[in-house]
Amino acid sequence: MAISMPRGLFAREFDRAPFYHEFHYWLAIAYLGLGDVERADRELTIALESSSTRNGRAIYAAKLDRIKSYRGQ
Repeated sequence: MAISMPRGLFAREFDRAPFYHEFHYWLAIAYLGLGDVERADRELTIALESSSTRNGRAIYAAKLDRIKSYRGQ
């Protein structure tokens, strides 16, 4: 039960603001931790596109490049 509670809270927040870039960033990190590089790439791309600042987009672009480098390994 303790595992599903944080997942449920995250899902509720995600439903509340589905295009908030940080939610997609953290979801990308979770997918990467699970070894799902494709989904991590997809979520980080959404974070990049949803970011409202130039600096935020630059940071997400760098992180996306790093994730894409994992595919080459």
